[in-house]
Amino acid sequence: MHNWALDSIAPSKQQAYAAHVVMRCPSMTARIEQRRQAVEVVCFLRATLMELTDIALLQASHPGHCGQVRSPLPLRSRMIGGAPGDC
Repeated sequence: MHNWALDSIAPSKQQAYAAHVVMRCPSMTARIEQRRQAVEVVCFLRATLMELTDIALLQASHPGHCGQVRSPLPLRSRMIGGAPGDC
């Protein structure tokens, strides 16, 4: 992925390619041209990396604030008797 030059593809188009990967049935993937498959997967990986980076930066900028990024873990711990505010 690091060798791909995606600068010529608009960010909105990259997001659309990434969405195609998520929305498509796996059986349909085999019918798509190999080059397009590769572009879609690279755009999906890049979009996922950017999203996870944003989440990590958000968490790092708010130490001790577990409510910033929603996770099922705090709700689950409250349901089974965890202390309020446990992260």
